[in-house]
Amino acid sequence: MQGFLVQYFQPGSGEFPKDAPFPQVVQDTAYRASVQSEGEGEVVVRYAEELSADGGLDYHSAGGDGQVGTDRYRHVQNGQRLAPVFACHGFRYVCVEGEVSSVTAKFVSCAEQTASFSSSDARLNELFAAYMRTQLANLHYGIPTDCPHRERLGYTGDGQLIADPALLTTSSRPLFEKWMQDIADCQDVHTGHVQHTAPFYGGGGGPGGWGSAVVVLLYRHMQHFADRAFVRRYYPNCLRWAESMRGFTEGGLIVRERAGGWCLGDWCTPDPIALPEAYVNTCLYVRALTMLEELARFIGEEIYCSVEIAAAKAALRKNFYDAAANTFCGGVQGADLFAAAIGLADGAMRCRLVRFYETRGRVDTGIFGTDLLFDFLAQEGRADLIYTLFTAEAYPSFGYMFRHGATTLWEEWDGKSSHDHPMFGACVKHLFYTLLGVTQEGYGFENIILRPPSCLPARIEGSLTFAWGQLFVSYVRQGEGVRMHVRARGVSCVRVVWQGKQFSLPPEGELYLPGDAEL
Repeated sequence: MQGFLVQYFQPGSGEFPKDAPFPQVVQDTAYRASVQSEGEGEVVVRYAEELSADGGLDYHSAGGDGQVGTDRYRHVQNGQRLAPVFACHGFRYVCVEGEVSSVTAKFVSCAEQTASFSSSDARLNELFAAYMRTQLANLHYGIPTDCPHRERLGYTGDGQLIADPALLTTSSRPLFEKWMQDIADCQDVHTGHVQHTAPFYGGGGGPGGWGSAVVVLLYRHMQHFADRAFVRRYYPNCLRWAESMRGFTEGGLIVRERAGGWCLGDWCTPDPIALPEAYVNTCLYVRALTMLEELARFIGEEIYCSVEIAAAKAALRKNFYDAAANTFCGGVQGADLFAAAIGLADGAMRCRLVRFYETRGRVDTGIFGTDLLFDFLAQEGRADLIYTLFTAEAYPSFGYMFRHGATTLWEEWDGKSSHDHPMFGACVKHLFYTLLGVTQEGYGFENIILRPPSCLPARIEGSLTFAWGQLFVSYVRQGEGVRMHVRARGVSCVRVVWQGKQFSLPPEGELYLPGDAEL
């Protein structure tokens, strides 16, 4: 059977005989494909995300014609089951050349999904499902990969961004702990420089953004697991990274990478990148230093980064701040979000940021800026605006991706590159942290506080798995208020904060939260 074209349809296992109708329903993911031979000779299997106009495989988004995912089986015997042992592929379509009777696709990942999410708004459900497909398809080979086809690299920029939602929604703790060791193993023993990929295999990045992964990843681990021994183990690596940054600094700004290295700032902005690399790297450097101080306090160490932080902030104001307009870098591509993340935005700037995204109704940011945008809106208590941006459909937005056929998250907002990159999914954590209101006191999610937002769809529910057990939360609009149901197996009670008042619920209970008109 020559040129056997198959379109796989869901994570799990699916077997399609040669007379099956094609195409099937589309969902991108990572699979290990196997074929049943019915002849002898050679069988070739090729993979792609898209089809060309003539119905053949289009390899552009998965690496181009010079980098085609291919399994080639030689000296095939009749009746053999053929499958790769040390590889898997990210694809929508597979073309089989040779005599085969059936093709089977088996979903593979180094982690399992441990969270659930559902709401009355199909757009939120679509976002969560697409993120989970993308994330699970990129937890392979013991590292968080950037994509399952073209590069398959553990980029320290991408990996630090998705660490929070991945640890929240999957059983990926062992993988990220192993990857933390990869980062440490690849750290320059002489300078402390942190590579752009771990294990190191080239790739682009910047010292303040990508390099800060050593601190950010340890910080996320502390937030999720409160493991002091783990933090102590890698804390010295964070100190060496902070020391290395002095070699990239002039006048308080991070202005270069090491010789021959990249110096990227933000990445994959919807319009050509306009944010200065020095601005982005310096802001992310300052943010990492504040995280480093918190890590030090957590393990009882004394470290003071105030001199470096003050010098960097002064340099940012001197070189990028327009006092008359009260903005950094003209506010382009979320520039003021970077300032807000390190305490450089006053009340007026923060208010203007909120108004800007209220009016715009969609993002304008790259991979770092988008994460900062949703964090900022959460800090401002604007769950309603997070909801708006999550469900927007005009370009650039997640809805734009989905309306143009995406079932996983794209590398770029316009879909011109890879169609399976999880990095923009960093903000999906706010489905849980903000829309479901799951917050914590301290670290390790041992002390949960539910803070339901005042703006919700008609129904929203979700579950998360923690060390102490599983938490399930649901909200259903009822009259002017909300009927809340909580189930928390493993704790004695659950605290709820609503309209400034605190309530305690038993491990399984309901609570009616009155609307403003009922107060």
